[in-house]
Amino acid sequence: MTTRPFRAIIVGGCPVGLTAAHAFALAKIDFVVLEARNTCTPDAGSSLVLNPASLRIFHQLGLEEKARQASAEHERAVLVRYDGKVRKDVRPFHAFDESVGQRPMTFHRQDVLKILLDNLSPAAREKVHTSKKVVDVNSTADGVTVFCADGSTYEGSVVIGADGVYSKTRGFMRRLALEASPSAPVNAEKPYTAYYKCMWGTVPIPPGLNPGDHLDCHSDSGVSSMFLTGKDRGWFFLFGLLDAPTQDRRDYDEKDMEAYAEELKSLHIGPGIAFGDIWPTRHSAGMSNLDEGVLEHWSWGRVVMAGDSAHKVTPNAGWGLNSGIQDVAVLTNKIAALLGTTQDTEPTLPQLETVFGEYQEARKDNMQAVFEFSATQTRQSARDRSWSGRIHWLVEAVTTVIPKFDWFMIRYKGSKLVSAGHALDFLGGVEPFSGAMPWAHPIRPINMKT
Repeated sequence: MTTRPFRAIIVGGCPVGLTAAHAFALAKIDFVVLEARNTCTPDAGSSLVLNPASLRIFHQLGLEEKARQASAEHERAVLVRYDGKVRKDVRPFHAFDESVGQRPMTFHRQDVLKILLDNLSPAAREKVHTSKKVVDVNSTADGVTVFCADGSTYEGSVVIGADGVYSKTRGFMRRLALEASPSAPVNAEKPYTAYYKCMWGTVPIPPGLNPGDHLDCHSDSGVSSMFLTGKDRGWFFLFGLLDAPTQDRRDYDEKDMEAYAEELKSLHIGPGIAFGDIWPTRHSAGMSNLDEGVLEHWSWGRVVMAGDSAHKVTPNAGWGLNSGIQDVAVLTNKIAALLGTTQDTEPTLPQLETVFGEYQEARKDNMQAVFEFSATQTRQSARDRSWSGRIHWLVEAVTTVIPKFDWFMIRYKGSKLVSAGHALDFLGGVEPFSGAMPWAHPIRPINMKT
């Protein structure tokens, strides 16, 4: 062991990376955040949903009230066909109130980033650096060095890759493992596969809709839509089945989006609202393939992955960011507990490898369940005419006419996944939400913290 201070280098100033900054600051763990872009709060992307497990973490971080002011709770669920015919119009989300005591909330992505960045303490804020594109990572038995494109370097104890689905840190981790041993267990160079593409965008809330609405359009032609409304705007998602699965990245441009919008202009996002009606009102839009997968190895040596760099799910069920926040909670708990036992000396490499293994073990079962749940939701929505597509059609045809089916699925399926959520053990506090389904990892009263 050495006597230098422990320091975590977080690559990525995304919601996961900034959540880690809050957690590490409160755990009194030194850190630095390196964001490649010139801002951590770009007006890019679309909506984000925070489920009750994530809102518990925000409560512990002192961010719950800020979150409530910027969001809308889920209220109404509407399902329509391609032509706009209503299949169901229900209000099932009170099942979350009954099960865990809180509903999910919908946000504009930029608003979540601003809440996280603006509410860091001044000392923690100084540790968040933009325009820091990481170009290499060196790891030894004693520490890590991160090299940036501008010539700056950062030394620390561990590297946390929170840099998204196309994570550069994940590639550095793979290279380091293979350099150490050609037979090292490593992830595939391209660990994710895309079966669908998605175009998303931000628009004004269309007439007839209200904050908290959740609308879906399902079809048998391999396309579907999802539309969410927040406090003062709405967000659309258009999903399309690719001609063939791919592991290659595809960068879509404005011409591609215009062509896709023209192709799906008659698809209805809700009753009486065709996509062609809202496309001209967009504030912003983007398009990408939807990569899916869960890494076999989340860490090597002093490098560890979190969020989309470790696992990528489709967005239909709203579990992407929520899974990353759970990663942060478990990883911070594990590191804080280890530092509490090593006192004034830095943990050894074997100790860190053990902690990273425990972190993945604590997350893998829930993450696999979330991955499968999300994948099923996407395939249930954008079906093709294969046998599996016909089965999804049959399931929907039956479940649509079953009274309170959506309430039942939330109460006993969705809530079960949510209630498995972890808390920040080193903080303790008062449980903010409670219902009929107990939390698998309760928040410890302050006088019981360990």
